Amino acid sequence: MDLQFKSFFADPDVWFREAVKPDGTKYNEYLFVYVDNILILSHDPNAIVETLWQSYRLKDNSVGKPKSYLGAEIKEFRDPHNPGINMWSMSADKYLKEAIRNVVIDLEKLNLKLPSKVSTPSTD
Repeated sequence: MDLQFKSFFADPDVWFREAVKPDGTKYNEYLFVYVDNILILSHDPNAIVETLWQSYRLKDNSVGKPKSYLGAEIKEFRDPHNPGINMWSMSADKYLKEAIRNVVIDLEKLNLKLPSKVSTPSTD
């Protein structure tokens, strides 16, 4: 099986290939691969998933619209100016909250805590 994706030189976990939408618009499809996680960006991701099914065993219930990838939450939304267009966003909020919670726990073990007031360039 050759999906004909090419790996980016700068990041070998990012793969791409040229594609064409049914209306003739050219674009690039992307695969972001990390260990056993794959995030597919494509007009027709199901075609890529079907090809992967032919050669690899995918976990039950693991294929679907993404909810997270490498700690980032992924959400689908509609453009208010173009209601027929689906868009996607990634947010690190959940990841950062968990990272801060872990720092607080580790500091508590050392009888330390984060300062409650800090100066920043915008408050000086």
